[in-house]
Amino acid sequence: MNAPHWQEDAVYVISVGAQTPVGRSALKAAAAVRCGISAYREHPYMIDRYGEPMVVAQADWLPEVSLPQDRMIRLGTDALLDALQIARSISYRGGLSIVFAMSGMNLPSEESQAMTARAILAELSQAGISSQGKVLAEGNAVGVKAIQQACHRLQSGSEEMIAVVGVDSHLGREQLESIDYAGRLHTINNSWGFTPGEGAGALVLTTGRILGRNKITPLARVAAVATGNESKLLGTKTICIGEGLTQAFRGALSDSDKVVHSYCDLNGETYRADEFGFAVCRTGKGFHDAGSFNAAAECWGDVGAASVPLQVALATSAWARNYAKGSNVLCWSSSTTSPLRGALRLTNSWQMGESA
Repeated sequence: MNAPHWQEDAVYVISVGAQTPVGRSALKAAAAVRCGISAYREHPYMIDRYGEPMVVAQADWLPEVSLPQDRMIRLGTDALLDALQIARSISYRGGLSIVFAMSGMNLPSEESQAMTARAILAELSQAGISSQGKVLAEGNAVGVKAIQQACHRLQSGSEEMIAVVGVDSHLGREQLESIDYAGRLHTINNSWGFTPGEGAGALVLTTGRILGRNKITPLARVAAVATGNESKLLGTKTICIGEGLTQAFRGALSDSDKVVHSYCDLNGETYRADEFGFAVCRTGKGFHDAGSFNAAAECWGDVGAASVPLQVALATSAWARNYAKGSNVLCWSSSTTSPLRGALRLTNSWQMGESA
């Protein structure tokens, strides 16, 4: 087979990194999710409003008692170091830019978001990596927005390589109590809640021009990325019919390059499942089988702002290990209590002998 020809202005994923309760690298986490291994366990001391131990998905190598911000710093740093191993050998112009995708709920102030990013950048500096960062804060779908901005910067020519990291933790005491008293915690008394988790996912993006110069093969190409906004949010006196997610799907899907499998952040809440169902009814032509999807929250819990970068890690790991179902996949996320919705279509067509 002839060597693939990389599209010079297209954006490619060249490496990924992950820190999750079921694995501390992208390949290990993906293998655990593929096997259905769950990290769910009783929280060591938190009790729900019915007097039962809360069930969470916790990174067991982190201290049981620590602030969410400290947990995010460790998770985000290690995910980036995992992703940047390959990137260190690549020649590119300028310093490394990092787009941080963070939670507007679990890190509600701009000061706490900036402090978390600065702490991660300082840790990278100690590891010999010079970088600068920009923070985006929203809900689960903020990772799509971060990737979208990174793609725009790469395609404009202002930068040659950008890292994106999504990091989140629901496991602070105040966060868990808030989820519980909002009626969103999965318990023996509430089957339709979600299990809080934590994690970080990182990916490094560059253009085909840099691939050709460095003679490297990427993990995936970003075929399309889109966002939408939902006005009928969870907890309001409205009925969500998936308008925001439909907008994101329509921007990311293609009738000619149909998606064979999806990675999503469905977490057990009926609002999320209904929203997905309505969106698929309008955009079904873009899927080979809309029912072929992976919802990793059943293994590592709801990982919030880390959702989409970790989905990218799952998709690229499937291609790397040759168990992927096809060459086009969709990663998507909904922020639930905030308007942002996002979808990202990835392709790895060169493994199938198609155009890159």
